[in-house]
Amino acid sequence: MDNIFFKRFDDISSEDIDHLIKIGYEEGLRIEYKKEMYVIDNKKDKIEMLKDISAMANASGGYLIIGIKEKDKEPGVPEKWKEIPDANKYIDSIKQSCLANIEPHIELNIRPLIMETDKKIILIHIPRSFKKPHMVTLRQLKSEHVNKFWIRHNDRNIEMTVDEIRDACLSVNNIWKDIKEFINERKQEIKDEIKSEPHLIIGSSPIFIKEDIVDIKDKKICNYLANPPMISRGDYYIFRNDISPSPSLYGLKINKRKVGAIELFRNGYYELIVKWEMILSFQSKRIADDILVAYVKNYFRVMINLMKLLGIEQTIISYLSLYNISGSKLVNQNTSNLYRSEKSWPKNDLEIDPIQIFSLKNPDKTAKYFIERIWNAFGFYFEEVKY
Repeated sequence: MDNIFFKRFDDISSEDIDHLIKIGYEEGLRIEYKKEMYVIDNKKDKIEMLKDISAMANASGGYLIIGIKEKDKEPGVPEKWKEIPDANKYIDSIKQSCLANIEPHIELNIRPLIMETDKKIILIHIPRSFKKPHMVTLRQLKSEHVNKFWIRHNDRNIEMTVDEIRDACLSVNNIWKDIKEFINERKQEIKDEIKSEPHLIIGSSPIFIKEDIVDIKDKKICNYLANPPMISRGDYYIFRNDISPSPSLYGLKINKRKVGAIELFRNGYYELIVKWEMILSFQSKRIADDILVAYVKNYFRVMINLMKLLGIEQTIISYLSLYNISGSKLVNQNTSNLYRSEKSWPKNDLEIDPIQIFSLKNPDKTAKYFIERIWNAFGFYFEEVKY
């Protein structure tokens, strides 16, 4: 059975909880058990909950499971699960309490988990944060004048020292520095490789890019790359391949010589490269707008489901680049067929800056953001292309 730390939050089941109990998985840096629900109307209890959640976010993230009884003689070792009556009604109150009393806000995943018919516990996923340090702003006493920062050490929550607060701030700065350097270096590698040939490039990366998270021998991942779901309009040749990806220097790659390539890096970075001729109308420099839209939408549909498969719940950074496309023409769709205007791209490249994707629920919305920026760059408004 997979470790819950390597599963999507929505895929964690009662069997996973039973397995934790069976093997005696102890509380630690990334997991905390609570026998009963916090009494949120009680300030002391509420502060305890806020400490548990913020401390984990300030460390490495993890899971808070409400409804697990620990062994009396072995604190921290799970003995059995214990039903939380009316579990559903606590979800919003936990979220609202954290929203009001933790700064910066933590994007929690929280849901009731059915263990048996009508019997539930509460599962909370605290993501590893790139906005830390998080502070608890609710004070236990009116006389208190200092907001509190907490961090998890092993299975304990400790008030953060000045050095730990400073290190947390510096680590966040380093995260952004690392991701920018990684993307810029990758872009340069691609430009060196394609030389003067025109291409469409789309890349997406988890925020933490210095960790290898992809097992390139994982059959689920290989099968997904070869035959991803949620594809439309003839798949545009590159997404459904029925070809197993091959190991590459960086991870896994499917290379279609006349079309382009897709590649998944060991750190979770996912990339699409398409030869620009695949996107142009036959024997012309006019962009086939429906094909361009289809490639971008299909990419984000595949990417977001891939991230879920990899168990990545955190923010994703995505960018789009069109290289060596000078002279390519785009038709304005907002005018009548008789008087359609078109414009040529005057520069060599068109690059859309990286953006943060906070939610993995709406890939088409993310795709539309990049498509609109391309249309706007040509001086047009984007009108949805049906395909």
